[in-house]
Amino acid sequence: MRSSAVYNALIQTPNGVVDWTDKQRVNLIKELNKQIDIANQQLISSLNYLKETNPQLPNIKVQTKNAFIAQNQQFNTDTKP
Repeated sequence: MRSSAVYNALIQTPNGVVDWTDKQRVNLIKELNKQIDIANQQLISSLNYLKETNPQLPNIKVQTKNAFIAQNQQFNTDTKP
């Protein structure tokens, strides 16, 4: 969203008119578009990597009357009377 705001500020004059006559502005917009595309590709690559490396949880079937199942489960028992 921030890059969209910068992009709009670059292509529009304060009056809201799109100005494509300034070569420096056009070159800056082209470079901004390249950087946005690179950032998007990096984000998609990172998300795909996380998706592929995320281990799937095993399917467990438990048939019992009482079961306590939790991740990193810990039981603290005090043996003192």
